[in-house]
This record gives sequence, C-alpha cells and structure tokens, in this order.
Amino acid sequence: MDSIRRFKDEYQRYLDKNFLIFYYVVTEALLMADNRVKNMMIATWGPEERTYSDTAGQQHTFTDYVWYPIFYDMD
Repeated sequence: MDSIRRFKDEYQRYLDKNFLIFYYVVTEALLMADNRVKNMMIATWGPEERTYSDTAGQQHTFTDYVWYPIFYDMD
C-alpha cells in the first residue's frame, strides 16, 4: 500500500494530470485501446517548473522533466 500512496503523492511531478485525463478520454471515445499500451509514445520538451499538492495537502515546487503521452499511429 505504501507504493500506491507514494505514486499518488509523486505522479504529478513527472506527468501532467489534465493531459493524462484528456489522452484517456480521447482513446476511450475513439476506441483506440492500443494507444494506451503498445502504440503510446511518451515525450518531453525540457524541464518545466511546476507546483503540485500531495495527498496530505502540502505544496511542492520543482523543476524537472514532465512526460506527456502522444499518439503514434492512432488505430
């Protein structure tokens, strides 16, 4: 259970929450299940300064690479 709590506390450091939700909704609406696993590519465009809150409500600010899922062949 500790690893689940740690993931919930730290995923926003490496992934953009709103973009992940958008990506999931688009792949669900367009029936592109392959784009969630084998056809998904992940890209970054350099370090970004970000602030996020963990599950305890503490604010964290950092500069690091943020990774975005992108479409590969969209089938």
